[in-house]
Amino acid sequence: MQMTKTTFLVTGFSTFHGVDANPTERLAAWLKVNLEQGNPMLGQDFEVHDVSILNVAATDVDAYFAQLAHQLEQGAVQGISSGAAPAGAEGEVLIGHFAAAAVAPPPLQPPSQRVVLLHLGVATTATDYRLESRAANCANFRVPDERGWSPAMEEIEPGRGTDSWVGSGLPLAAVCERLAARGHNVMVSADAGQFVCNWTYYRACRLAERYAGMQAVFVHVPPLEVEDEAKQRAFLLDAMREIARLRACPFSAATDVPPKEALSSV
Repeated sequence: MQMTKTTFLVTGFSTFHGVDANPTERLAAWLKVNLEQGNPMLGQDFEVHDVSILNVAATDVDAYFAQLAHQLEQGAVQGISSGAAPAGAEGEVLIGHFAAAAVAPPPLQPPSQRVVLLHLGVATTATDYRLESRAANCANFRVPDERGWSPAMEEIEPGRGTDSWVGSGLPLAAVCERLAARGHNVMVSADAGQFVCNWTYYRACRLAERYAGMQAVFVHVPPLEVEDEAKQRAFLLDAMREIARLRACPFSAATDVPPKEALSSV
């Protein structure tokens, strides 16, 4: 019996304050071209359904997830069954402080029971790849985002406290081990920062909690000066491949990693 492929929805970020060349924007653009051209390298162990490049702003991130949530609520996703919804009013988890319009992506109909929300961001001080295991319910932007918003110690999801967090259900330790065996300088991190990367990851994890078969992960990549684009492309493909190959393993949150120092990341 043929194994069901894992379907990925991938996002990267555009340039932002202090980062004129965002490697995740280039990775997402490259992946999107290969997807549109039907490159067979994306069809062996996994498939990529959609690739988006997000503006580095909380409103734009929320608009992306609001649109995705709408598709899910309308039953546009095949192979994903709804789990227990989080407590609170409908839309509260996804929209939070903002209500923003979004351009609708193509209908989401992946023929898979394994869907992974894979979000990429750059950590400007990193010398390795970082599989983020959790996101804090805290927005404490070191600089304003690209819409000019600069929250200070605010809850992403009101009422849960800034010391609360959500985590990935993927077996990140095992993924990390396999990626290291492939020659990548990679680690599992428990600190996604407090900027837009963390905001994005928090939204993704909360959305994934609502649907059986859906998982989320955020990956911080180093600057291009540390790892060039060719190496980052290879890492991205290997990461998706190893996550897909481990999809049959029981998903358990990788939260037993000691917190790292705060990163200068998006």
